[in-house]
Amino acid sequence: MFRNTASWQLVRWPADGRCYPIFQRGPCDATQELVWDARRQMARSYWPHTDSCYQEYTRGPCPHGLVFVYNSTRGVVECACHARMLENYDARTGQCFPQGGRGPCPPGNTFAFNNATRRTECRCPAGSLVRPETGACHRAFTQGPCPRGRFASPRPGAPHQAVCVANPCQRGELYFPDDGFCHRIGRRGPCPAGQLVQYEAFRGVSYRGACGCTEHFTQNYWPADGRCYEQHTRGPCPARLTFVYNATSGRTECQCAARRGRKLYEAAVLERLELMRITR
Repeated sequence: MFRNTASWQLVRWPADGRCYPIFQRGPCDATQELVWDARRQMARSYWPHTDSCYQEYTRGPCPHGLVFVYNSTRGVVECACHARMLENYDARTGQCFPQGGRGPCPPGNTFAFNNATRRTECRCPAGSLVRPETGACHRAFTQGPCPRGRFASPRPGAPHQAVCVANPCQRGELYFPDDGFCHRIGRRGPCPAGQLVQYEAFRGVSYRGACGCTEHFTQNYWPADGRCYEQHTRGPCPARLTFVYNATSGRTECQCAARRGRKLYEAAVLERLELMRITR
């Protein structure tokens, strides 16, 4: 039977905490290859006290400061912590925590293993800044620990630290740190051709702008070339036509500039007549 020796599937070897490709030698003797033993794995993850299975080196059913592991000497699973568990042991507290969680760290940090120092540490996620006073991490250009009207910005001379600065942007604008200016949402701003200013991808509220274009930009998207354009500009249209959004058809289109001007005039007249009626 043919077997692909360049398998992309990896399995974790508990003895050294590393991952190796399955069906290759890995950490085994020269005459052996690494395979997955489902029955043994079941024995390594089953906790009879709750009749449930848990992943190794997670907290699982264990108390705070212990992780769920398989004791190969005793042949049982247990909640444990000792200094030999390098990737989970925190020397400051003498406790063990799963990687990737908060662990013993300040808010916003991730408990991680440093391959260079061979020790665990508290680490700010990418795009975050640390507040020196508390050790907490905050997303750059969000309010974070700052008062209303201010956001967390890189500290001059210490770009990994957070300092609160006044938000210079008006409502409907986003800040672009690369040029130091505010740009209106839906306008081209500093973006390349075919992209417009939008919110950056973030679940919370961020004051930093990003450039982008998708078909969800219904009032700016032009399906013919997959780009986005500002309304009431020429955009992708031929000369003497204007790029607009047709609310009736729900699509963007190229419209005669004279027709657009007449529509704007009619809308202004109707608005003025309605205002006169209300104020009588």
